[in-house]
Amino acid sequence: LDVVCCAIILFIICLISSVGSGLCEEYINFSFLYSQEERETKFAIYIGFISFLTFIILYQVIIPLSLYVIIDLIKIGHVYFINNDILMYNEKVNRGAKCKTLNIPEDLGQIEIIFSDKTGTLTENKMVFKSCSIYGQEYVQDVNYETSTFTRNKDLVDKLTGKKAVPEDEKNTLDKFFLGLAICNTVSLGVQSKHVDKTINKRKETMPESYNGYILNDIQANVLPNYVGESTDEVALVKAAFVYNFQMLERIKDHIKLQTSERDYRLFKPLDILPFDSERKCMSVIIRTEDNQILLFCKGADNVITAKLREETDELVETLKHVTRYAEDGLRVLMIGYREISEEEYESWKENYSIAEASIENKEILVSQSMVEVETGLTLLGATAVEDRLQDNVLETITKLREAGIVVWMLTGDKKETAINIARSSRLFSPQMDLIEVSGETLGDMTSEEVLSKETGLVVNGDSLDEILENKTHLKKFMRLTRQCKAVLISRATPSQKGSLVRAVKQETGLHTLAIGDGANDVNMIQTADVGVGLSGTEGAQAVMAADFAITRFQDLQRLLLVHGFWSYSRLIKVVLHFFYKNAALILVLFWFQPLCAFSGQVMILPIHLLLSTFLYTSLPTIIVGVLERDTAASILVDNPIIYTKSRTGSLYTRQHFWVAILEAAYHSVVIFFISLGTYADSQVGLWEFGSLVCSSCVLVMLLQLAVQVTTWTSLH
Repeated sequence: LDVVCCAIILFIICLISSVGSGLCEEYINFSFLYSQEERETKFAIYIGFISFLTFIILYQVIIPLSLYVIIDLIKIGHVYFINNDILMYNEKVNRGAKCKTLNIPEDLGQIEIIFSDKTGTLTENKMVFKSCSIYGQEYVQDVNYETSTFTRNKDLVDKLTGKKAVPEDEKNTLDKFFLGLAICNTVSLGVQSKHVDKTINKRKETMPESYNGYILNDIQANVLPNYVGESTDEVALVKAAFVYNFQMLERIKDHIKLQTSERDYRLFKPLDILPFDSERKCMSVIIRTEDNQILLFCKGADNVITAKLREETDELVETLKHVTRYAEDGLRVLMIGYREISEEEYESWKENYSIAEASIENKEILVSQSMVEVETGLTLLGATAVEDRLQDNVLETITKLREAGIVVWMLTGDKKETAINIARSSRLFSPQMDLIEVSGETLGDMTSEEVLSKETGLVVNGDSLDEILENKTHLKKFMRLTRQCKAVLISRATPSQKGSLVRAVKQETGLHTLAIGDGANDVNMIQTADVGVGLSGTEGAQAVMAADFAITRFQDLQRLLLVHGFWSYSRLIKVVLHFFYKNAALILVLFWFQPLCAFSGQVMILPIHLLLSTFLYTSLPTIIVGVLERDTAASILVDNPIIYTKSRTGSLYTRQHFWVAILEAAYHSVVIFFISLGTYADSQVGLWEFGSLVCSSCVLVMLLQLAVQVTTWTSLH
């Protein structure tokens, strides 16, 4: 809009000058300038119109077209400083922050809402097997957080090895539980990296009580397996099965080789892998055992597996109690079940599944329906609880961001209880904060009045979110409610819901948004937000590839926004205002000269001086200031996040600032021109000499005006 204002100013001074030119032609005798034929054709209106076009060419510098080039050059400097910030360098991974785009560094200073993933973004994504519930009984492992390892539960080991007598049903459940952990996944064996003594040919009678990475002294091999999986929690569960002596030693297309607690090798033929998807929220593996049984193991979210069970048992009731407590403790919970499939049923299902996979229309729907059809009538095996600790300084970072006035939304696929626990641990939800839970039953009752006088957090589940996004009335109510809340938590959110929610927030509120995540399931929201930040972690590079910025730790977001974001925005504001000022001052000096030359369009400054003063004398210092200026020290910005509010709310640059710059330019141009004119009044000084004085005075005043605003001086200045 300010460029439009400059165009309006250009039109006004061109109009005044052209009117002046027409009046001079009408009332001043310029007959000596034209031949008789020209005097008959060159009337005042015609002269005024031609002069208007002339003055547009003369005054067009007031529209700062070169500013766009200058800003891009300045942004290159901003990107350089972000990429080379030593405080955002992570020695563990030998990487620092990386800016992957040139056009939005200043947007970092205007963020009002942050959408954050949980796993791998707020947490370390280093999964450790913490506990499990099998046959309604809980088995807790002692975890060593320094090495991300655990000590086996002695009671569970005794039951598995037969040292402790248990009912046959319980023993079968224990065996199938760990068999399911070892097989129901997409984990494979990567490059072998750990070696043991080749002289070990026999397994020791007992396994070591402490599991330390891959180093197990009792494995019958000279190379230990290096498990590689799509997600770290899958790998953690396979490691847990390995520790409890259900050791996957080989996985190829034709068979899976396990060494089990019976201390013999067992081969299983994988028939089908039904991969995890965000709609089913589970995955399954169908295998054929050595005795020709067909078994299906299904692993997924607790509410999904519970709905697929064939009956409710006492063991299920106890398991759900354990699951609830795990979630409240912030642990990642999965349940696992199995069923035996007859040969006839499998052949019939396989035929339908193959038809669905070969379909052209509605393929995804048909395949999903076919998967759901076979994933029914399960028998519960148990539940797992995997711990994923918060990253360092997450609590401090979220606190600083909230003090800066930024609202943080956490979007996760975890259970509501797990997500709430992590939100409280990270101070997304403060201890004194009241929580409002929105469900399908309360959608129509959403109102923002009840949260106006208190600090409130909002909790929404994925099913309710679908209803909100599909209903315009609910969506508007939801947006009004979120504007009054200090934090928002979305649980059980799918990747598509994340992207849709970010898009809805942008459209309904018009606020600047940032999305940060570390996995492929975060790509949707990262690409939809105004600024996307990818956190390079253990879930691949999809998020980083799709993002505008890449960092290695969530804590780096604090410096990226509060320091670099504020600096980039404030620097560009200073440069933009100075550009408007200096261009207006130079053009108005030319404008004041026009009455002295009968509005003929004559200039008193040599064209080469005009060019150099615009593109060299004043632009180069502006670039230096735009790249190096730091009006507030980084330590002050970090310690006082409230300063970020100035850039976030746009108070550093308003329409008032623009008009002050234009009025200042007008005042300086009047002083420069008329003092210069008075100095050489009634003298023999020529036009170009007078123009040189005016031009050099303009350049000097412009540089002084810029120097007054500089707070960081270097040798380049």
